[in-house]
Amino acid sequence: MTSEYEFQIITLILSEQQCHRFSRIARDKDIHGGTAIIGKGTVNSATLNLFGIKSQRREIVSIMVEKERAKELLDYFAEELQLNEPGHGIAYVTYATLAEQIINGKQDTLNIAQNMEGDSMYKK
Repeated sequence: MTSEYEFQIITLILSEQQCHRFSRIARDKDIHGGTAIIGKGTVNSATLNLFGIKSQRREIVSIMVEKERAKELLDYFAEELQLNEPGHGIAYVTYATLAEQIINGKQDTLNIAQNMEGDSMYKK
């Protein structure tokens, strides 16, 4: 099912500082475009909660890349942004199920989307 899709979406949830680093890294890897939205993360620290800091601003960045580059880029971002360290952010990959149809100009993408409703628990 998923092997037919040529594009994947890499989503990173980062702090503001990490997002600035990601921007520089993405330019170096010749990645342009994408979507960034502001999110709100919870704080898991009794000390910060004592001072009334119960949430932190996060930036959610999504970029669409070719399937062949997705794993390489995800590994690179994880290493450069130290995503394996707690509090440094997270990253994950989802399939861009309709991207190929839209990019290739196929008609009736709404029907394709409706037919795929039962295929996956999560869609993006």
